[in-house]
Amino acid sequence: MDLIDRNNELKLFDSALTAVGAGRRHIMLVQGGAGVGKSSILDTFMQRAMGSGWEVLRAVGTESERTVQLGVMRQLTQAAAAAGLPELQLPTQEPPRVEAMLMFCRAVRDLGSRTPLVCCIDDLHHMDAASLQHFLFLSRHLGSARVLLLASLLPHQSAQDTTLSAELLHRPDVQHIRLGLLNAQAVERAVAECTPGGHPPRDGAAAAFHVLTGGNALLLKALLTEHHTTADRNSAAVGPRPAQGGLFSQAVAACLRRSGPVAHDVAGVLAVLGELASTELASELLGLSISTTAQAVAALESCGLLRELRFRHEAVRTAVLDSLGPDERTGLHRDAAVLLHAGSLAPSAVAHHLSASQNGSRPWSHVPWAADVLQEQANLALADGHPRQAADMLRLACRICPDEAQRLQLTLRHAAVMWRFDPAAAERLLRGPLAALNAGRLPAAARPLLTQLLMEQGRLAETLSAVPEPPAVPEPPAGLSERPQADRTQTSFGPPRTVLWATPGVADESAAADAEQLLQNMALTSGTLHALIRAVRALLHSGRPDQAVPWCEKLHAEAKGQNAPGWSAASATLHAEILLHLGDLSGAEQQALAALDQLPQPRTGFYACAPAAVLIRARTAMGRHSEVARQLEHPVPEDLLASVHGLAYQRARGLHLLMTGQFDAALADFLELGRAAKEWQLDSPVCLPWRTDAARALLRLGEPQQAKRLVLQQLSSPEARNPWVRGISLRLRAQFTDGRQALALLEEAVEELRRSGDRLELAGALADVGRMAQALGDNTKAGLMTRRAWSLAHACGAEALREEILPGLASRAQPRTPKQPQTVRTAAAGKLSDSERRVAALAAHGYTNREISMKLYITVSTVEQHLTRVYRKLGITRRQDLPADLQMSVLELV
Repeated sequence: MDLIDRNNELKLFDSALTAVGAGRRHIMLVQGGAGVGKSSILDTFMQRAMGSGWEVLRAVGTESERTVQLGVMRQLTQAAAAAGLPELQLPTQEPPRVEAMLMFCRAVRDLGSRTPLVCCIDDLHHMDAASLQHFLFLSRHLGSARVLLLASLLPHQSAQDTTLSAELLHRPDVQHIRLGLLNAQAVERAVAECTPGGHPPRDGAAAAFHVLTGGNALLLKALLTEHHTTADRNSAAVGPRPAQGGLFSQAVAACLRRSGPVAHDVAGVLAVLGELASTELASELLGLSISTTAQAVAALESCGLLRELRFRHEAVRTAVLDSLGPDERTGLHRDAAVLLHAGSLAPSAVAHHLSASQNGSRPWSHVPWAADVLQEQANLALADGHPRQAADMLRLACRICPDEAQRLQLTLRHAAVMWRFDPAAAERLLRGPLAALNAGRLPAAARPLLTQLLMEQGRLAETLSAVPEPPAVPEPPAGLSERPQADRTQTSFGPPRTVLWATPGVADESAAADAEQLLQNMALTSGTLHALIRAVRALLHSGRPDQAVPWCEKLHAEAKGQNAPGWSAASATLHAEILLHLGDLSGAEQQALAALDQLPQPRTGFYACAPAAVLIRARTAMGRHSEVARQLEHPVPEDLLASVHGLAYQRARGLHLLMTGQFDAALADFLELGRAAKEWQLDSPVCLPWRTDAARALLRLGEPQQAKRLVLQQLSSPEARNPWVRGISLRLRAQFTDGRQALALLEEAVEELRRSGDRLELAGALADVGRMAQALGDNTKAGLMTRRAWSLAHACGAEALREEILPGLASRAQPRTPKQPQTVRTAAAGKLSDSERRVAALAAHGYTNREISMKLYITVSTVEQHLTRVYRKLGITRRQDLPADLQMSVLELV
């Protein structure tokens, strides 16, 4: 690979040997950027010379020996001695005198007269000053001696190389060979040579190698070696992917070192500046002249690293940045930020460089404007849809801001942005502002935002105690709203203090319509998230849970599209709550787990209580009490319970304790959350029916009078007009009455719960009707209601309720309730038409003819005709003999 596309150079060298052998003075200089193959071609030249009978003396200049006087010349004399030639005597005077250099020149000419001689010096630009004077003297006074001077050097050097350039560049006896970068065809041949089996590279592979290396032989060799070490040896290279710190990166670092310290520094500055890189900015940052910087840029271009002040590939830029020390790199970023800010250039780039320099050791006192720039750019980054960049900038701004008042406001803005990624981190960020508030140091201008964030996080205890007069309608954080939004204050779902968490007390059409309109017209942003969630809750508690589900799915898709796991967790939790209300326990469990998966570990904080609460309730209803017990083995700290989410968790825990016979503990949970709900002005049974929960525990503890008092309180509240609240309240109210009055209350509860859409509570109410009918001697109705309740509980996956309805039969696919003879086998149902099957299924599950007509939108007469045909086809004479396992979705039944 080293000699690919180098045939012309080999011919020129052979011609030079012929000329010198004929007595014509000749000097050959091989120039090229670092890594293009100068040393390799010198090796080839010397091998060809030795093959033709020439003696070769070789020396190498190094930067570390540049101050060693006559170091390079001594390498030549030692090489002469090793070849059995007479030793060259070097003068000891510094600087060398003309007489001494003449003596050395005669000795070299004498060697050439005995045998043709090649004096080869690699990296001539690193030669020490005394050796350089000897070399130039030789070049002028060799005459017709059979001595070829051969050297390699970089094309763009300064300092003492000015003397070298002035002396050699324009002499007629000096031949210049310029080694350029390999072209695309040469790279393709090199890739083919290095591919196992010598097969041609796949389409695009050679081009990728050429783009990455720029045709630099050293970089190409390193990249091919790295690629074939890691890639499948049975396939030609398709797409090289140099690893950070791998062979390719090491080769880039080697090219930088060989290009000289100035070029290395310039490369580092250009890598740091990125798209803003220019010769002028680089010169100013490094304190160099424009011409010096331009020479360094030319050197970097000659070795294929740069093209028009831009690195040919991001992998090259990364390797250059990696070659810088940590302090050097952060220092350059800080200097770049200061320089760009002073020139009022690219504020976004200033913020980027400030962020990149945050781990440096320099103090921030000399950049007092940094926090302001970072805050402004964070606002713009958020508006442009880059919230993580905004969060990073605000984090740094908080850290470096010297003014406490401004720092506190920046912290609040940082918390507002962080909620979309990590709710627990957003909660922790409020500790400082809260402490400042309690100490009287929080600026008045920061209080509205603190209030809003506390309310959004559900921390109503802190909201009401720390900020007694919060704004009636919270606005998005100043400067942190992505785009102007439609007025979202037109709908209100609660009193001002708890507007974010209150729900409509009555399932009226206006609240649901307002919620639908808001959901249709408002996009998901940091300023609209909680308004959208509140609107979905309004649909849920207005008796439209089925309509709320697709809105949850839409919110989740938008949150995922914006890469906002915190928002995804919020939408998944809300989805889980709605599915729980609908009786889809398995779906609720899955969504609650999905919400928890979106939260970073460890899942702590106020918000983590929300999905955990739904998970506990779903698994409790499914009868998986041991799993819930294991979950509750890791108790939530009491201070985290002082939030809306903590109340939901406390209620879920109480329901589990109630279902597992721990009645005293359950009662304590229900009464405590009731106390907090009243204190926080959130005492609404629509979302926290703690009175009926406590009443159930009191009944188990043998305290019916206290239980009755709580139930009557809930029924007397304005929210009792809500179908769900009224339904669950009437179920318990029936416990305190007898006979037909109790049955009437339970039947009313069934109707209310059917309107609410809560299938799990409906199943429980149907079971209550069945038990009461049984007690009143109506075995037919009892059997129908019990089958209907059991089937609905089965569809919900509520194993605990199924066991309660018919103990010992939870594992059966269908119940065999008392006094329900199975005179007809299921196979006979295949004789029915679809319409007849639907009517028969509803009748089998306890629906009256009028209820069936309303549900299927047909007349009562049509229902009767269908049932007549069903009886005839199935060979039965009464409703009670209808098969219990007629095929029909339970969701259709309710």
